[in-house]
Amino acid sequence: MAIGVPMHIAAYVGNVMFDWPGTAYGRASREGVNGPARGSSSKGTSEADRVRGRTMAELLTDEEIDTALAALEGWRRVGDALVRDIPITADSYDWMSQAVMNEADALNHHPEIERTGDGIRFRLWTHSAGGVTALDVELAAHIDQVVAGGARDRG
Repeated sequence: MAIGVPMHIAAYVGNVMFDWPGTAYGRASREGVNGPARGSSSKGTSEADRVRGRTMAELLTDEEIDTALAALEGWRRVGDALVRDIPITADSYDWMSQAVMNEADALNHHPEIERTGDGIRFRLWTHSAGGVTALDVELAAHIDQVVAGGARDRG
């Protein structure tokens, strides 16, 4: 079965605009999100890291989750998590798991990965927030890139 994944996804989730693969840009909906106040410094911190630090642990609303799911093909909401089942052959499980973990390590956010009868299941939620956050949506997009074969080689 061919898996169709958009190669470019851009969506606002909460107060952060994601332009995948993997770039977060602040939106002017919150004071300070679009850069440091005048006279302050953000030395050594990228815009994406700074935005992640302020917004990634905030739970998304139902509307924000629905918006994200509309841009993420094959993902669904199950309780307080995003879930995607992907049919793969048994011998593909190890490399698919490792490729996804490489992406997860880069984001410092890790999915639950489960072997199913006909493939692999990814379950994403932010434990510290108790549900779905923008970081889960970003990781879902990275997983989609792995499945589509478009992820960077992270080793």
